[in-house]
Amino acid sequence: MSLVMGWEQWQQGPLAILTCIFVSAFYTFLLWEGCLFLAMKVRKRIPGLQDTSQRIFFQFVLLAVYTTTFNLIARQYIINPILSYEPEAKPVVDSLILSIPAVIFMFLYELAYFLEEWKKNIQQREALTREHIQSQFEALKKQLDPHFLFNSLNSLASLIDPANQPAQDYLERLSDVYRYVLDTRKKATNTVKDELEFLNSYIYLNKVRFRDNLQIKLDVGTDSLNKHIPALSLQLLVENAIKHNIISKEKPLQIQVFDEQDTLIVSNNKQIKNTLGPSNKIGLQNIQNRYDLLGGKRLIVSTDTRMFSVKLPLLKF
Repeated sequence: MSLVMGWEQWQQGPLAILTCIFVSAFYTFLLWEGCLFLAMKVRKRIPGLQDTSQRIFFQFVLLAVYTTTFNLIARQYIINPILSYEPEAKPVVDSLILSIPAVIFMFLYELAYFLEEWKKNIQQREALTREHIQSQFEALKKQLDPHFLFNSLNSLASLIDPANQPAQDYLERLSDVYRYVLDTRKKATNTVKDELEFLNSYIYLNKVRFRDNLQIKLDVGTDSLNKHIPALSLQLLVENAIKHNIISKEKPLQIQVFDEQDTLIVSNNKQIKNTLGPSNKIGLQNIQNRYDLLGGKRLIVSTDTRMFSVKLPLLKF
């Protein structure tokens, strides 16, 4: 920078050299920090790989405006008064020359940021795949060959008396549950509508077992039906409620599923089984991990002596 200001400044003695170096360092510091501040502001406002071209465009425009404006002000109030030096180049040309290093370094910063975000994106996809596989294991409980499973269900259907309609209905709902789980293997999220339809089949299977001792109420508005939640998350929460609570004629388990302010809430009355140890909360952690990978939204878990509830943030795609 001192050389840009003029070699003649270096020929006026040690004091002039020190003054020139100080002014140059101060000038360079203000120019660089200003460019870095603007670049970071743009990066914060326009993050993500998908907006890279837009982010670079705004950074270039802001850097060009800033370096030109800063150079004009610095020439008038810093360089000329202190060094008594008037650059030969015109202000605009001088500004363009000085902006070249800033643009080069900002490009290198942006390249490093792009590569880091690309790496994070790959890691998130891999982690989401692992979490989704774990969710499948939680739902299926064990690996089953789908062809063997459905062939067995078809064989079982042929053995059931056609007049036994409850058994036929139960087998049909059981097939629906496993078919949905298998179809969801490659999906990170599903619509609330699809998850509720699947949950109805899962509820039917459990109502056959617990009858009126299990009371489940679904009350979700139409505005929430096309929004998304992690696949199988509703079934997992209902399954946890059934697993950990007493269900009897004297103590019926009441589960509610409803929407409220861009969340889907699953709540139940607490009547914890004494035979079970403390919950390891693997199911809740699994759902939270998937939310982290889908945008960082947080589950809200509320519990007291009477009720336990989980709020699932609704996602828009």
